[in-house]
Amino acid sequence: MPFAPTILFHWADKYIKNWDMLKNKIYDSSKYMILGFDSTELAQKHLRAAIHQKDKTLRPQILEEKDNPDIFNIFKLYEKKTGMGGMMNTSLNIHGYPLAGTLEQSFDTFINSGLKYIALENYLISKKT
Repeated sequence: MPFAPTILFHWADKYIKNWDMLKNKIYDSSKYMILGFDSTELAQKHLRAAIHQKDKTLRPQILEEKDNPDIFNIFKLYEKKTGMGGMMNTSLNIHGYPLAGTLEQSFDTFINSGLKYIALENYLISKKT
């Protein structure tokens, strides 16, 4: 599926145009990669692979520590190392199918896709080669 970024909450205003004006209306939905936004020039530099190359929009997942402390800590280490507040991510689904929302749907997507690995909770699962 199209690539999209996960962005640390405190970077959203640096990467999303008009974030300060929009965030109170759409914040809860912005955690699920379902809304598109115009990107800033900084986002186009930092998140190039995760932005639509034609119209420069992005469909981010905004991340706060309270939402997922383990992933947040990985992003904070990445931020410290690179000076960037986001990285490429993508939704877990096969073209034409909805986003995986359950463990069963995640396994079905994994089995029926070209993915070699899937990380679920504290487990890394690989396909036999």
